[in-house]
Amino acid sequence: MDGFNLYRGYFVVSDTDPSGQKIKVKVNEKACSIKITVEITIFPKNQGVISRNNINWNSLANTIEQGIENYWNGFQNSGGCDVFVDAIVHVDTSHTTYLFVDGGGQNEIQITDDPDHRSYVFGNSMGTWAGWETQQTFAHEAGHLMGLPDDY
Repeated sequence: MDGFNLYRGYFVVSDTDPSGQKIKVKVNEKACSIKITVEITIFPKNQGVISRNNINWNSLANTIEQGIENYWNGFQNSGGCDVFVDAIVHVDTSHTTYLFVDGGGQNEIQITDDPDHRSYVFGNSMGTWAGWETQQTFAHEAGHLMGLPDDY
């Protein structure tokens, strides 16, 4: 089954996270469906601009989840199977740097309130996103966590 081919012919997820620690994939061949669970931990970027009190963290986590799910759900892969994406965003304001230098077993995203920041992902599991971004931008950046390149 072409279970990972979500987008313009790119083979994603299994190349990005072969151990399944950061992205969980469940393929139901009988129902012709694929469920992808993306878990993200967000935390404040330590840059002197942001304070832990400057952002409503639970609201932001909900906005990120909704953006990812609203954008990525409803697609079919090239084999005609339905693709469902479940986003789970955890908030951890107890630190301001990455806990895992190589991304470890989770996706870690720093949040900044810098008005000039452009959100990005690097290493397929880490990045810095602006807390003021749109749901579409959060969905776009989550695509990079799933291994998708930019396709402008």
